[in-house]
Amino acid sequence: THTTHSLTHSLPPPLKEAALKAAEEVRAKAQASALYLCAYYLGSSVVGYAAGYVWEHAGWLPLMAVLAALFLIAAWRARRL
Repeated sequence: THTTHSLTHSLPPPLKEAALKAAEEVRAKAQASALYLCAYYLGSSVVGYAAGYVWEHAGWLPLMAVLAALFLIAAWRARRL
Protein backbone atom coordinates (compact mmCIF):
# COMPACT_ATOMS: atom_id res chain seq x y z
CA THR A 1 0.00 0.00 0.00
CA HIS A 2 0.96 3.64 -0.17
CA THR A 3 1.80 3.79 3.54
CA THR A 4 4.03 0.74 3.31
CA HIS A 5 5.85 2.18 0.31
CA SER A 6 6.43 5.50 2.03
CA LEU A 7 7.72 3.79 5.18
CA THR A 8 10.11 1.57 3.22
CA HIS A 9 11.36 4.29 0.86
CA SER A 10 14.67 4.82 2.69
CA LEU A 11 15.41 1.11 3.29
CA PRO A 12 18.02 -0.80 1.29
CA PRO A 13 16.46 -2.95 -1.49
CA PRO A 14 16.66 -6.34 0.33
CA LEU A 15 15.02 -4.93 3.46
CA LYS A 16 12.48 -3.05 1.39
CA GLU A 17 11.49 -6.24 -0.44
CA ALA A 18 11.19 -8.15 2.85
CA ALA A 19 9.04 -5.40 4.38
CA LEU A 20 6.74 -5.30 1.35
CA LYS A 21 6.43 -9.10 1.35
CA ALA A 22 5.59 -9.10 5.08
CA ALA A 23 2.92 -6.44 4.54
CA GLU A 24 1.44 -8.50 1.69
CA GLU A 25 1.32 -11.62 3.90
CA VAL A 26 -0.47 -9.71 6.65
CA ARG A 27 -3.02 -8.44 4.11
CA ALA A 28 -3.57 -11.99 2.78
CA LYS A 29 -4.12 -13.34 6.32
CA ALA A 30 -6.62 -10.58 7.02
CA GLN A 31 -8.53 -11.39 3.83
CA ALA A 32 -8.59 -15.11 4.67
CA SER A 33 -9.85 -14.33 8.17
CA ALA A 34 -12.58 -12.04 6.80
CA LEU A 35 -13.68 -14.69 4.30
CA TYR A 36 -13.83 -17.34 7.03
CA LEU A 37 -15.90 -15.12 9.32
CA CYS A 38 -18.27 -14.21 6.50
CA ALA A 39 -18.81 -17.89 5.61
CA TYR A 40 -19.20 -18.81 9.29
CA TYR A 41 -21.91 -16.23 9.99
CA LEU A 42 -23.67 -16.73 6.66
CA GLY A 43 -23.75 -20.49 7.21
CA SER A 44 -25.03 -20.18 10.76
CA SER A 45 -27.72 -17.76 9.60
CA VAL A 46 -28.92 -20.07 6.84
CA VAL A 47 -28.87 -23.16 9.07
CA GLY A 48 -30.53 -21.24 11.91
CA TYR A 49 -33.32 -19.99 9.65
CA ALA A 50 -33.85 -23.42 8.09
CA ALA A 51 -33.88 -25.10 11.51
CA GLY A 52 -36.48 -22.64 12.76
CA TYR A 53 -38.58 -23.25 9.67
CA VAL A 54 -38.42 -27.05 10.09
CA TRP A 55 -39.21 -26.82 13.80
CA GLU A 56 -42.17 -24.49 13.24
CA HIS A 57 -43.71 -26.56 10.44
CA ALA A 58 -42.74 -30.12 11.40
CA GLY A 59 -41.70 -30.26 15.06
CA TRP A 60 -38.79 -31.53 17.10
CA LEU A 61 -38.25 -34.97 15.57
CA PRO A 62 -37.78 -33.76 11.98
CA LEU A 63 -35.56 -30.95 13.28
CA MET A 64 -33.34 -33.51 15.04
CA ALA A 65 -33.22 -35.55 11.82
CA VAL A 66 -32.13 -32.51 9.80
CA LEU A 67 -29.47 -31.57 12.37
CA ALA A 68 -28.21 -35.17 12.48
CA ALA A 69 -27.97 -35.19 8.69
CA LEU A 70 -26.01 -31.93 8.76
CA PHE A 71 -23.68 -33.37 11.39
CA LEU A 72 -23.09 -36.51 9.29
CA ILE A 73 -22.36 -34.43 6.19
CA ALA A 74 -19.90 -32.29 8.15
CA ALA A 75 -18.18 -35.38 9.59
CA TRP A 76 -17.95 -36.95 6.12
CA ARG A 77 -16.49 -33.75 4.66
CA ALA A 78 -13.99 -33.42 7.52
CA ARG A 79 -12.85 -36.98 7.03
CA ARG A 80 -12.20 -36.32 3.32
CA LEU A 81 -9.80 -33.49 4.22
